[in-house]
Amino acid sequence: MVAYNAALRQDPNLDLSEFIPRYWRTETMTYNIAPLLQEHLARGTALILLDGLDEVFESAERTRVVARVKAFLEKWKRDNRFVVTSRIIGYRDAPLDTAGLAHFTLQDFTEDEIRWFALNWWSAYIRSLRGDTAAAREEATREAERLTATIFRDPGVQSLATNPLLLTILALIHYSGKELPQKRFELYELYVKTLITSWSRHRTLAREALGSLEEVEAIKILAPLALWMHREHPAGTAPRQESEKQIQIYYAQKMTTEEAGAAARGFVDSLRKYTSLLVERGENADGFLHLTFEEYLAARGAIFAGQVNRAAIFDTLCPYLYLPAWREVVRLTAEHLSIIAKEEATASLFVCNILRDTPSPKQDQGKNTVLAGACLLNVGAAGVEKDVWDDTRDALFRTMTARDVPPATRRDAGITLGDLGWQPKDLDEMLPVPVGEFIFQDKRRTLSAFEIGKYPVTNAQFKKFVLAGGYGNPQGWSVEGWKSREKEKWERPRLWDDTRWNNPLQPVVGVSWYEAEAYCNWLKEETGKDYRLPTEEEWEKAARGEKGKTYPWGKDFDPRRANTGESGLRATSPVMMYPDGKSDYGVCDLSGNVWEWTSSLFSQKEPYPVLRGGSWDLDQGYARGASRFGYDPRNWDIFVGFRCARSFST
Repeated sequence: MVAYNAALRQDPNLDLSEFIPRYWRTETMTYNIAPLLQEHLARGTALILLDGLDEVFESAERTRVVARVKAFLEKWKRDNRFVVTSRIIGYRDAPLDTAGLAHFTLQDFTEDEIRWFALNWWSAYIRSLRGDTAAAREEATREAERLTATIFRDPGVQSLATNPLLLTILALIHYSGKELPQKRFELYELYVKTLITSWSRHRTLAREALGSLEEVEAIKILAPLALWMHREHPAGTAPRQESEKQIQIYYAQKMTTEEAGAAARGFVDSLRKYTSLLVERGENADGFLHLTFEEYLAARGAIFAGQVNRAAIFDTLCPYLYLPAWREVVRLTAEHLSIIAKEEATASLFVCNILRDTPSPKQDQGKNTVLAGACLLNVGAAGVEKDVWDDTRDALFRTMTARDVPPATRRDAGITLGDLGWQPKDLDEMLPVPVGEFIFQDKRRTLSAFEIGKYPVTNAQFKKFVLAGGYGNPQGWSVEGWKSREKEKWERPRLWDDTRWNNPLQPVVGVSWYEAEAYCNWLKEETGKDYRLPTEEEWEKAARGEKGKTYPWGKDFDPRRANTGESGLRATSPVMMYPDGKSDYGVCDLSGNVWEWTSSLFSQKEPYPVLRGGSWDLDQGYARGASRFGYDPRNWDIFVGFRCARSFST
């Protein structure tokens, strides 16, 4: 996609079907594949892989590329197959929303998948050396077991290994005989060092790293180069002559202009030949091996810019803070200052400056807080001063609950807050709803006093049930519920490991009515209090009050008070994100976010449990306090959760 974007600058109307043969003929082969491509597209037998949509950094250019890709898909979608890849960061600004295109998010590796990868990686490597023999297979198994044992011995290393790219790097470092690092920045640093020193020595007859260049000096050249390339050539590809000019600046401090030019050319040539850190991307054009390493080195470049005055580090990155392409650079900068350089005060100052920054466009409001929080995720509470840690979490809460901040930024703030381990003090609070009349489905009724959860049950709360063995104890389940659990082999909510839904502050989803009931029974046993699912009459009174409001807050819908389809979030949000959407009794999230199971049945003809409240994927009409429908108790979904109720206690 980066190369296609560059071509579109010259010809904005260039079709992908024309570009692909041109690209392959330039980069890989002299054979013209255009007739072959056209034939398979016309027959509906083509499989087209389009990689790196996120690496088109400029927003306007990404929008243009997306438009061209959409046109291409619409033209050729009959029977052909297409795969388009992108990082999550930046995709939301210009999504590829072509009809019929399914979206999938790659999940982190599980422990079993890490073991599977390690065995296959070592098998491929040993096989390339010794052939596919029994002895080679035994050796691969031993090495894979050594690698996984090392990974699982340390939680920090294990967290890195869940990422496929980082696991690949871990395998390479393990192969070289070095100790595996615990942090991302340490991992990138060690990998780059390995490429510059060990690998280059093995690839040259003279066994010298980049000529006479030492690793420290190489980083001093590469870091400013990466920072320059990330800023001036966001597509990740720069003309070789321009790159050499940037490198020449370093050498010009030590030699004549002519000598510096020759040294720069030699450096680029050696870098491409022996380390693979810089790779050819077109005629006389180069880019870094992977965006990850460009970001790592760009962070090092920002830190080098602040060698004399540490405040200059923030000044260097300030113009780019809210561009998705610079997010990782900023986070890696904080990580290096805190963890590698062990400059807690400098790291704290850096995060503080981000926190105090004032984004000028309205759509960027609150992004400084989210970015500061993301930096804390990298370094942890021990990596910055306590005041900075506390101030950032407080700011994240204010951003999450601020009505005037864009919904996506509010959600990002809440998700970051959950990832930082913050929990509200009132998470388990049960709010009283007094005895009295109210309007139920446009008819007046009288209801006894009861208590209802202030929030839907969150992942953090449901986790206690999972860890307590709730899925293995039939005593807390109904007969039909336990039969369903056994038949379907439920051991946890179906989306438990999916990062889109499993933040501690998000409502638990992927649970059937039977699981919601079992949770309430378990909580009742744990506390000795009468926890249960609310009836739909109780739910409606808690939502609409005595006067039967349309929405918990009043008559008119307000998208700033609830997570519905109008918000455009396309996912659940932290349960305390909308305090302005609470009902007369102080109950939150009764409108939108997730449909909630109740203990009532829809009708005699449809004896299914009633769902109430609407959700993130439907519009405001379904989020009305009176909206209801029945749902099979065995079903689970990404838009269904629940909250608890109990009989009133004094």
